Amino acid sequence: MDNNGNWIPGPQSWVDVCECRDESGSGKRITLTDGSVYEYNALIQCPVIDQIKPGTMIRVIDGNVIRVEKAVVYSRKDQMHTRIWV
Repeated sequence: MDNNGNWIPGPQSWVDVCECRDESGSGKRITLTDGSVYEYNALIQCPVIDQIKPGTMIRVIDGNVIRVEKAVVYSRKDQMHTRIWV
């Protein structure tokens, strides 16, 4: 925060987490256990990793091509993999 109490953005950088694959989900919806419904554009599947908080920006890169760059809507860690809805 600055002297007036305003938040100052910190440095941002991308972190490589794992290899993954993405599937188009344009216009599809996911209903969470609390009953809330979210529309998502892509479903990303990857090996088991820690859950990613909603709002976190992620991207999927294939070589030099950015396939997906969006904010996380929801993520869930299952037994064999983690799914991320963006």
